[in-house]
Amino acid sequence: MFTVTIIIFCLIAIAFAASPFIQKGQEWSEELSASNLEKMKSEKERYYQAIKDVDFEFAEGKLNEKDHDELRNYYKEKAIQTIKSIDSIEKNEVSDKSNSPSITQAGSHSSE
Repeated sequence: MFTVTIIIFCLIAIAFAASPFIQKGQEWSEELSASNLEKMKSEKERYYQAIKDVDFEFAEGKLNEKDHDELRNYYKEKAIQTIKSIDSIEKNEVSDKSNSPSITQAGSHSSE
């Protein structure tokens, strides 16, 4: 019985000592997700600009219609893929936040 008690106390001490590292890992994950989201948004804007540039070059007569259509469709498809990725990241962030307990939920006890 004494051995079991010692093992339980050791496990509690290990969990207590490891908790800051686990929480830090969650923060790093959130920062990484935010960084990826910003990169994806920047990439989306680059594709939008590329579409505008292709349209401008076509209007200036620097591109023929076939090349214009191919390039425009290529950048349009890349923009669509990027938007889908952004939506996926944002949905995951929303679901992660809604699944994690808030301080008010965890700390609210009524004295009724």
